[in-house]
Amino acid sequence: MTGFLLVGGQGRRMGGAKATRTFEGRPLWSYGRDLLGECCPQVVLLGHCPELELPALVEELPGQGPLGGVVCALKHSSTPWNLVLALDYPLLTADIVDRLKPAHGLACLPRCQGQAHPLCGYYHRDAAAPLGEALAAGERSLLRALDGLGEQVHWVDFEDDRPFLNVNHLSDLR
Repeated sequence: MTGFLLVGGQGRRMGGAKATRTFEGRPLWSYGRDLLGECCPQVVLLGHCPELELPALVEELPGQGPLGGVVCALKHSSTPWNLVLALDYPLLTADIVDRLKPAHGLACLPRCQGQAHPLCGYYHRDAAAPLGEALAAGERSLLRALDGLGEQVHWVDFEDDRPFLNVNHLSDLR
């Protein structure tokens, strides 16, 4: 199992790069790195984030959004299943990740109160081809690309939305 922490992105809603912003006294990116470290023997930073000064896998064609990042991760993965996590989910826990453990299909992802969270779940590396085809066809939405996988995507429903706090704005920082 490989864990990929998405650290790139332009952080437009945050007013700039968000990886090093502080959330409850710690850099935002450290929450995801620690969680992935609990769940995966290998953790890879994904995306261009020069503020971190750590090695990272960077997409061949940057600027394609989360879909481009996920496709890049899956193409470079040496493991069948991969845990992909955006850096802006600081309240996720190992218990939630455990509930997402996949048994089949191409992805196992959380949904909370009708809101899909495709950037904190498991992807099989075989999803690289169909997601890559959607990207090559001009799709930029990860959710729409996942719709194209149909029943190969398993959604796990959660009631409590607090762990799915997505830190996107300065007002979300504590």
